[in-house]
Amino acid sequence: MKRPARPASLCPALAAVFAGLSAGALLGAGGGLLVPLGAIASALRIRRAPDQQHRPAPMTNQPVTVELLYFDGCPGHAQFLPRLHELLDETGVSANIEQRRVESLDAAVAERFLGSPTVRINGQDIEPQAADRTDYGMKCRLYRTTDGLQGTPPDQLVLDAIGRITRTEDRA
Repeated sequence: MKRPARPASLCPALAAVFAGLSAGALLGAGGGLLVPLGAIASALRIRRAPDQQHRPAPMTNQPVTVELLYFDGCPGHAQFLPRLHELLDETGVSANIEQRRVESLDAAVAERFLGSPTVRINGQDIEPQAADRTDYGMKCRLYRTTDGLQGTPPDQLVLDAIGRITRTEDRA
């Protein structure tokens, strides 16, 4: 089957998505075009300029504690640490990041450690459902994103957690 023609003006990232697909993958049973939305969304991901991004109000009333729990052997915490600093800077939150290495299964259970990296802000895991989980252990943690699972927390999860803490502190 002949591959459908692609417009010359197609952006390179989107062209790469279509280049990897066969014509059969692009055409449905009725001959209509099937669009791989997840791949296209990734290829066309456009970030707003920093001054247009949603940011929670900076927390000035109370000190903020940020913990980054990890274990040796999982690269996620080292990959995520610079981004965590950037997110805190972008939101105007002044906080020191306390990196805490978890060294054993007993320590993982005692810390309620769901895997590396685990991020807590003022003692609360950034993932709201984490309080209901009990799968503690020495493992790399995976986070759900619109693109599937990844080994570092998505930006929005961190921003939402900062927003929850900000609103809680504003009410106090």
